[in-house]
Amino acid sequence: YQRCFDKIKARILSVAWSHDDQTIVTGSADGAVRVWNTDTGRMAARMTLPREGRDPTLVWAVTVLPSGTIVSGDSRGHVIFWDHVMHVVQQDFRALGADVLCLGADADGHTVFASGVDPKVTQFKLFAGGKPASGDTKKKAGFRNKKWQLAGIRRYHTHDVRAIAVSSHLDRDLLITGGVDTQVTSCESRPFPNENPYRQPCFPPLNGVVSVATEGKLILQRQANVLKLWSLGKAEPISQVLNGQMESGQGLQVYERQRDLLQMELKTKTNLLCSTISSSGRLVAASDVEGPKLFSLVHSESGVQVRRVRGFPPENFVPEYSESRGATQMRFTSDETKIAIATVDGFVSIVDISEWQQGVFTTVRRHCQHRNTKDEVEADAGCSDVLTHPGEAKNIVAAVADMRTITSMAVSSSGKFVATSDSAGYVAVVGIDNKGAT
Repeated sequence: YQRCFDKIKARILSVAWSHDDQTIVTGSADGAVRVWNTDTGRMAARMTLPREGRDPTLVWAVTVLPSGTIVSGDSRGHVIFWDHVMHVVQQDFRALGADVLCLGADADGHTVFASGVDPKVTQFKLFAGGKPASGDTKKKAGFRNKKWQLAGIRRYHTHDVRAIAVSSHLDRDLLITGGVDTQVTSCESRPFPNENPYRQPCFPPLNGVVSVATEGKLILQRQANVLKLWSLGKAEPISQVLNGQMESGQGLQVYERQRDLLQMELKTKTNLLCSTISSSGRLVAASDVEGPKLFSLVHSESGVQVRRVRGFPPENFVPEYSESRGATQMRFTSDETKIAIATVDGFVSIVDISEWQQGVFTTVRRHCQHRNTKDEVEADAGCSDVLTHPGEAKNIVAAVADMRTITSMAVSSSGKFVATSDSAGYVAVVGIDNKGAT
């Protein structure tokens, strides 16, 4: 905390920093765009938008370009470019048919994207002397005649678009949008609007929120700090003849519907990072940042009884020097005698749970293939298997090795191997009952 800025009566709906960090720009519910001095905390300028009707215009989005130009998006569907010196309107566009909720710009500040309640994505480009502006535009005399033009429109979403970002990486600019339809789309921004987007799934595979007990025919869902358990329904048996004629996605005749069995609200300080259920449905494991927990489930006609299994996890499932005990992934083996735990620090620990009813748990081994730096690997004396670090194999200097998080895990049906992958694209397959690794 450094200072409190001058108070205003209206709600602040949007905030943006200038590129020199000298000013902050805000958009408010009173139809004003304000410029604030970060050194004094006082308002340096105020630009007022016109009303449509009796209510003030809402400034939902603001951004500041490297040139200092201020861009605002408002409830009228307008995108306005403001002169940052005189604080007057340079250009005003009716960009959308409804509220503009988000703005994004490329690193050069020559392209701006806008979207909102009207889910079209609208592109504006800066032209100088009749040609698209480029990196050396400021050196040319024609830059004085620069003008913004509406360059393209494309609809990527079915409902409101709430977020736009332009990521500049190497020689490519990536346009990323997210909306109420739960879709995240990405495409190259330069060929917009001709580029077809890549659509991320509604529920990304990273840390899946659903796990299935195949033998017990149960589904476990994770939401915030709550675990929900359902039993799957039953369908009429299908003859081999009909089975060959059915299409993927075709509905079945159900004679027993799914049932909501249980809802557990765990006492945790943070949301759950991961959860899993054993094949029979007798054991459930979940973890927040403080560490994993194990529960036993007893199924009866009257319902499901839950009991916290004490003593899990064993203290040594991570080394003493580990900074975190939280788990990002967990999986039971098919025989439910072991559980694989991927920790926030990049360890993969194998814990024997065959004597869970007696409260006895043993750490069988730890694997360190996903650890981040050479120093960490050398310090991992407690690991059962320390191979050449993947960063070394790629000639990556330890100090600049990418931070990696274990994002997915799978245990083989035989229970002999566990496969893990991390955010850097490294995949490791290790033995559960031996020290082999690939």
